[in-house]
Amino acid sequence: MVYVVTGAMAVVPGPGGKLAHLYSGAVLPDQVPARIVDHLVECGLVSEADPIPTLVVGTVATEPVVVLEPEHDTGEGDRPPRVAAKALWIEYAVTQGVPEGEAVEMTKDALVERFATQG
Repeated sequence: MVYVVTGAMAVVPGPGGKLAHLYSGAVLPDQVPARIVDHLVECGLVSEADPIPTLVVGTVATEPVVVLEPEHDTGEGDRPPRVAAKALWIEYAVTQGVPEGEAVEMTKDALVERFATQG
């Protein structure tokens, strides 16, 4: 039986007697005692899930894999939020006319400062 965390987080016994914190979407390890799994199900923190398919080396996917790029909706036009990764700020700087080499050499703070006052 496979169980997945459906609540925000579930705490279960882990290796060596330490507690393991499993977040929403995580699969419960097989070693979690049944009484604890039952308790987590009763509390609505985990639920039974379909078994995870096992990948066998040498098998071929029967359907094409589609990778979708997430859209960056920052609420500030195309400008990334201040907490965005430096790579996004470099990308943004280049779209604003900064040579890529110059943008790469700048610190993230310098990029943020340069474009934070625009708009």
